[in-house]
Amino acid sequence: MIELWQSPGPKKGLRDVEKGDFVRLEFEDHKPYGLGKIESYKDGIVAVSFFDSPVADPVSIQAPLSALRPAKVPRQTRAYWLDIEQNRWRVGRVMRHDTEDHEVEVRFPNRNDMFLPVPDVFVRWDRPLRDPTGYLAKKINETPLFSDARSRYVKALMAQRRASMGMPALFSSVIDLEPHQIEVIRRVLQDPIQRYLLADEVGLGKTIEAGVLIRQYVLDDPAGHRIAVIVPPALVLQWRDELRRRFLLEVELDDTLLVAPSDDPDAVRESIAGAGMVVLDEAHHIHQGHWLFDLLAEQTTQLPRFLLLSATPVLGNETGFLEMLHLLDPLVFPLNTLETFRRKIGNRQALAEAVAGLIPENLLQLEDYLDNLTEIFPDDAELVRLTAKLRVTIDGFPEECDPVFLDALSTLRSHVGETYRLDRRILRNRRKGVPGLTPDRSGVSFADFSPPSMTQAIEALEEWRRTVTARLADKAESDEAQTLSDWFFEVLKCLSLRILPETLISLYIKPRLANASGDEAQALEDILDRLELLGDEKESLQAVMEIIKISDPETKFIIFCSDNEVANRLQEGLASCLALPVDRYEENLVEDYAESVFARFQNDPEHRVLVCDQRAEEGLNLQGGDKIIIHFDLPYSPNRIEQRIGRVDRYGTGSSVQSIAVRCASNPFEVAWSDCLETGLEVFNRSIASLQYLIDDEMRPFGHRVLFEGVEAITDMQQRLGGPKGMIARELRHIDDQDALDALIVPTEESYDDLFDEDDNWAEFQAAVDGWLIDILRMRKTDGPDVGSLPPGDAISRYMLARRGDETLIPLDRFLNNFIEVLDSAAPRASYDRPLSFPYTSRRQTSMLRKAREEKVRLLRYGDTFLRGLDELTTLEDRGRSIALWRQRGGYQCEELADLYFRFDFLIEADTDEAARNYFAAMGGDQETAFNALQRRGDMTFPPTYHQIWLDSELESVTGENVLRLLQEPYLKGSPDDARRDLNLNWDRWAKLRAIELPVIDYWSDIVQHAREKAEVVLGQQIDLEEKIAEALKASKDLDRARFAQLRTRIRHAGPTEAEFEKHRLEIEIKTAENLYRGIDTPRISLDMIGAVFLSPHSLDYLAMRRGLTAAQ
Repeated sequence: MIELWQSPGPKKGLRDVEKGDFVRLEFEDHKPYGLGKIESYKDGIVAVSFFDSPVADPVSIQAPLSALRPAKVPRQTRAYWLDIEQNRWRVGRVMRHDTEDHEVEVRFPNRNDMFLPVPDVFVRWDRPLRDPTGYLAKKINETPLFSDARSRYVKALMAQRRASMGMPALFSSVIDLEPHQIEVIRRVLQDPIQRYLLADEVGLGKTIEAGVLIRQYVLDDPAGHRIAVIVPPALVLQWRDELRRRFLLEVELDDTLLVAPSDDPDAVRESIAGAGMVVLDEAHHIHQGHWLFDLLAEQTTQLPRFLLLSATPVLGNETGFLEMLHLLDPLVFPLNTLETFRRKIGNRQALAEAVAGLIPENLLQLEDYLDNLTEIFPDDAELVRLTAKLRVTIDGFPEECDPVFLDALSTLRSHVGETYRLDRRILRNRRKGVPGLTPDRSGVSFADFSPPSMTQAIEALEEWRRTVTARLADKAESDEAQTLSDWFFEVLKCLSLRILPETLISLYIKPRLANASGDEAQALEDILDRLELLGDEKESLQAVMEIIKISDPETKFIIFCSDNEVANRLQEGLASCLALPVDRYEENLVEDYAESVFARFQNDPEHRVLVCDQRAEEGLNLQGGDKIIIHFDLPYSPNRIEQRIGRVDRYGTGSSVQSIAVRCASNPFEVAWSDCLETGLEVFNRSIASLQYLIDDEMRPFGHRVLFEGVEAITDMQQRLGGPKGMIARELRHIDDQDALDALIVPTEESYDDLFDEDDNWAEFQAAVDGWLIDILRMRKTDGPDVGSLPPGDAISRYMLARRGDETLIPLDRFLNNFIEVLDSAAPRASYDRPLSFPYTSRRQTSMLRKAREEKVRLLRYGDTFLRGLDELTTLEDRGRSIALWRQRGGYQCEELADLYFRFDFLIEADTDEAARNYFAAMGGDQETAFNALQRRGDMTFPPTYHQIWLDSELESVTGENVLRLLQEPYLKGSPDDARRDLNLNWDRWAKLRAIELPVIDYWSDIVQHAREKAEVVLGQQIDLEEKIAEALKASKDLDRARFAQLRTRIRHAGPTEAEFEKHRLEIEIKTAENLYRGIDTPRISLDMIGAVFLSPHSLDYLAMRRGLTAAQ
């Protein structure tokens, strides 16, 4: 095999090298080959041979001399030497490579050290050993301790890969595993073009979904990834903390992963330059014409990974929603189609109402809903088929909980949702679909105070209002009326927001008075006099103090004020009167979230009070524990009240959300507004996030109405909006119906049983990792940080390379290549001679402890960087791939001196290479991402498995339970029991097998090769491989048939541009599916380990001795 590569150019310091010397080749953008040897040199071209195994020809690579790099074989590198005298290969470890004397010191088993000439020593290149059969055929094997530990680890890792369904970032992140989030992540990762709107309702964990997808990109492309996360300024610290502690991306943060505030053009431009992934949080805040919208529209068109996060509903916000979809797919959603888009939304309402009725409780009325659906879409063959199937079930009068009925109903809803969703790139979960993950809202109570001076001030204001409205009776729509209504509304806001009277007077009263005359001037003079009597009222501060003083000592309080100065004054007043710390909101004054006031408030039980201003009302996560929200004021903006409550009403919250509103009972406007919020909008009892645009429309003329109608304007709004037949209830039903079309069907927890079972199997997995890494490869463990009491078997540890004493059997260069990203240079007692990893636990609940997160404890799971390094190392490692032993078990009966059995450990997975190559050729984008996405699809339809096969000397499958139990026992090293001994067959013991005249030794190589061929046949029979393939193909084709039917229906109902796009996508999807079918039909079957066991009731030494005596006689 000859390859010719171009090198980047000569390197300084290249010395003369001789034939047979160890070298490396360096090529740009190519995976290193590892250590090779100079084979020949001619005309500036050097041929380097790379050693694969003692049973395979070397691989020859040709390259210019400038690509050559002299190399020294690192200590502990596995080395092969052909012992000419004994005509056998021996395997040892390099102790020292003397480049001056051209010698290598190699340690063979039993501490047999030899100095060998460099040309006689061979080292495997950096490519996996494809098949170990040749090793056993040539009697190249090592202690079964290696294979026992390796197989246990490989099997455990394969089980986690199978359970994670190709989503290692999900499994290895420090998060709870929630089905609704898994479904979103699964859908995105199945798609090589990952441009999606994550639209879960407020508080369901969009940040977690995005964090997993960010981490997956890093895992998929560790060297080439670059990520920009653009977030509101107030959320920068929070995002950085989540990425660091939940998604373990501390090394990448500020290097290849940048978090930029959305109000900083320079930071945003720097972050997206060359990015392979962009994430935009709170995406509904930017619009066409805004610099950020225009920048993203220009820079991200061809980006393969672009995530928008927004819980904004489409109904009432068609413009904003079209803009977000345009960013994701400008071809299908051009900005000049707003009216068409609005009609599309409006036309979906009848469908939405029909789908909303597809619930078990409507069993007796379902026929009507099914009729409506088939009338709306008579040409949807799949819908007709599914409704007919459901009708058959309904005719049997099932119970509402009947599983067959529920399955048929769910399948129909899923088809309609997938086919007629607004766009497939909108992924939305609703709170209704995931009950129990977010808290209830337990209403509001009021802490009233009643300063008499406020009554007088309001009376004066009312007199002014009556005066000016009488004058404007015939000019209600005039500019003057609008100006006066704005002024009056601002004064009311100032009073309700606890603005200091002198500030109110200087900002509004005196400027208005300077230009007033007559009755209005007199009314303003009265207002001025009454406001001056208000003074610095203490009643509101006293009300807050009383709430805190009588509360449970473990309850925490988040106090919201609208005005910055009011918040400062309140914090100072509380701090001077309460015997506990009172924290004040700050915006990114520190670089580390752990040092912020939010972290102190969340984590320190002594810090129970946090005073916030308006800047903290959006985006912050303050959920968890027993918290009460105190509204020091109730702004005339229901959406701001919703945002406040949303800081606590989120995924992961403990108790229900309780609000307390401080209210001036002597201000009738404030009382009426609080009643409207409580009973009209019901914001303290339910989320109104989806109503934000309706509410904005309602509030737009609100100030004008208050001027002309007074308090009655507020009570009228309360009556118009509230109640079961009010505007809010009607709008919620419409939004709910529309959202139901786009909402995902959340899988049950049972759908992810394998995932949860493997996650719970943490102790066994830890033992498997340590058995291979610690016991065999001799890495060491040291205690990690103390995070409190842990259950039996759980511990937090750091892994360490041992370079002295009982050394780790991993060369330093390979250790650094595979584990450099998980080395913690800040770890106590870490040094160059004692490199330590980050702390690890194998138990998810431990990793999520507050103290563990503070200490950067990582989770030992498939997908973690440490395990990825160990997996790559294991793939290159040939220890444990081939074993042969003599197993003595007293009482075992055999006709010959011993019975021979062969062991084969197989890995089976879908072969997705062809599908990935063809998809990449058709769609472009990033090749590695395409390969990973298609492998995930393969894993989901044909999960990878690990199987062990045993054959006897007749090459028949071993089925006897007693024999299998004996064969599967762990290797017994040095057992003192004369009747139970295991012996590794080293070269001398192989000679004894020949001496006792076991016939199989004479044709050993042939029988091993035949056994390998037969084992794969038996594998297919034992696990019903053909049946499993057929089942996987059927499931995959059924799923694809439904997807393709949905795409065809979308094409029929789409506009010309969208239809062309969907047709192209359908063609590619069909070809990709066909490639995947072939990859499932002929899966990749790899042999990880091969072994031979000679099972006998006698010891090998006894038989050899007896044979010797017989020969002597």
